[in-house]
Amino acid sequence: VLATLVFIPVAALPVEALMSWGWRIPFWLSVVVLAIAYWVRTHLDETPVFEEAKEQRTVARMPLREVLRFQSPDVLRVIGMSIMSVMQTIFTVFGLAYATGSAGFDKASILTVNAVAIGLSMFVMPFVAKLSDAVGRRPLLLTAAVGCSVTIFAYFAALASGSIVLVFLAAFVNMTLLYSCFNGIWPAYFAELFAAPVRYSGMALGNQLGLVVAGFGPLIAGLLLGKGQDGWLPVACFAALCMAIAAVSALFSRETAKTPIADLGEPYLRGIAARERAATGRPEVPLVPRP
Repeated sequence: VLATLVFIPVAALPVEALMSWGWRIPFWLSVVVLAIAYWVRTHLDETPVFEEAKEQRTVARMPLREVLRFQSPDVLRVIGMSIMSVMQTIFTVFGLAYATGSAGFDKASILTVNAVAIGLSMFVMPFVAKLSDAVGRRPLLLTAAVGCSVTIFAYFAALASGSIVLVFLAAFVNMTLLYSCFNGIWPAYFAELFAAPVRYSGMALGNQLGLVVAGFGPLIAGLLLGKGQDGWLPVACFAALCMAIAAVSALFSRETAKTPIADLGEPYLRGIAARERAATGRPEVPLVPRP
């Protein structure tokens, strides 16, 4: 939010001011963001489930090994869904380069469109998060993947048309509305896929590996960019392919919206129970769903 509020006035600065000192403003503000993040992290309480796990000494000593042993398919699913972040890097980084280099737009106009489109998403994401509690996480993730894969073609077509109005409309639908269906859900959903003792490791491992692809998204897009007015088509196809990977990953993931927090990460819970039975020689006891 802080970056968005500053982005527009910074982009509107004269080129001379922007090149001499204006570019330092976002880096100065990172000190404020760091202070806020530190305060939040040091004052944030752990969930009751995690506190209970610590009291019962069931927190995994080597969570990375445990999560890969019992929930490696979920790690792979998170990697696949995290690839959806390619959409944002192509929109913000490559889209800016294409708009100013090939489509003939001035940088201030495109930066303003990007800032407004992404800034408005902060009002959409809370609504999407609340909606996911009612309809589920997966339907909205699938909506984001399918919708973004279609509207990215509309966004680049709008850039090629030279109309800033069409560019804003396409950016609004793609980034503000549809991408928010992913961006407003993934922090909760990725965490919900894993059991409390390995939750942080499973979520972080899968998400960060998926973001590696997103980080290389603009580079790959630059290599795919063709010549002529339709040179953006291979880039849009690459983005759509990434969305397809994310959609398949979401389709084969568990729905967690209605799952009690103590029952999250079922594969891990079953694996730990099986290991304890093997160690003690106790017979298998079927898991009874919580009411």
